[in-house]
Amino acid sequence: MVRVTVENGVSRILPQGTLDLNAITEIQLALEDAAKEREIIVDLKGIQMLSSSAIGALIAGHNALRAHGRKLKIEGASDGIRHLLRLMGLDRHFDIA
Repeated sequence: MVRVTVENGVSRILPQGTLDLNAITEIQLALEDAAKEREIIVDLKGIQMLSSSAIGALIAGHNALRAHGRKLKIEGASDGIRHLLRLMGLDRHFDIA
């Protein structure tokens, strides 16, 4: 399940539980819809593990947002997820808080 909130030009995407195929599709749709907002945050505080498919969805979302002059921000990631994203060099593309 993916919850989305929009407030003051900030779209916050909050995946919950397991990032299975349905959740990844929901994240992709949420990122596409968020492109019109000023700031886009994916809050991973409820996620302990990212699959390669989930990382691919974040990269695809980043690419789509970049085409609209927007940048993806990751918040609430566990130490392990932050470390993984940095090892992959994605911290050069996403803001990781």
